[in-house]
Amino acid sequence: MTDTTLRRPPFDPELEAALALVGDQLPSTLTPEMIPLMRQSPVSGEEEIFAVLAERGFTLRDVTIAGHGGDEIVVSVVEKEGRTGTGPGFFHTHGGGMIIGNRWLGVAGFLEWAERFNGVIVTVEYRLAPEFPDPYPVEDCYAALLWTAENAEELGIDLSLGGRGAGRAARVGRRLPRLRYVRPARRRRPGHARRARQLGEPPALLSPDSALRGRAPTP
Repeated sequence: MTDTTLRRPPFDPELEAALALVGDQLPSTLTPEMIPLMRQSPVSGEEEIFAVLAERGFTLRDVTIAGHGGDEIVVSVVEKEGRTGTGPGFFHTHGGGMIIGNRWLGVAGFLEWAERFNGVIVTVEYRLAPEFPDPYPVEDCYAALLWTAENAEELGIDLSLGGRGAGRAARVGRRLPRLRYVRPARRRRPGHARRARQLGEPPALLSPDSALRGRAPTP
C-alpha cells in the first residue's frame, strides 16, 4: 500500500539549529488565549522611543483619520523640530503578526534616515486581530497610506513605504490588488503618480489617484 502521509521537507541545517535553540522559549503554536499575555510585554517600547525622539530633537503629532469602514484610527507624524523644505516621507507599518505591537514599534529604525535626508515619518495605528480580523489591519494601513499620499504636499514629502514582519505583509497585501504602478522613467505630471520607494523592495511609482480602480501592478 502506498504511503500518502505528507511530511514536511527538512529545514536548512543552520535554521534547524537556530530553531532548536529557541524552541524552549517560543511556542511552536500560537493560540488566541496567548495573545493578551504577549501584548503585556514591552515589545513596543513607547517610553523609550519618546525619550529618543526628545533627545534627538524630533517632534510628533497625532492625526485622527478614517480607517476601514470609516472608523477613526490614528497616525503619528514625526519630524525634526523646525524642519522646512521637502524630503522623503517614510510611511511605517509596524510588525507584530497583526496581533501585537503598536505604531511605535520599529520607528527608531527610521530616525537616522529622517535626520540625514530631511524626512518625515508617518506611522499608523492599525487595528489588530483577533478583535479586528482581516481585512481591518490591512485596510487601515491602506487608508493611512492614502491619507499620507493625499497630504504629501502639506507634509513636504515624497513617499516611501517601510515595515517589517506584519508591517511588510500589510503593505504588500494592500498594494497588490489595488495600486497601479507607473514606470520610473515616466515624467510626473499633474494627477499622475508620486515617486514612492518601498524600503527593501524595488523602487516604483505609486499612483494613489488610481488606487481604487482595481488594477494589478505591472512590472
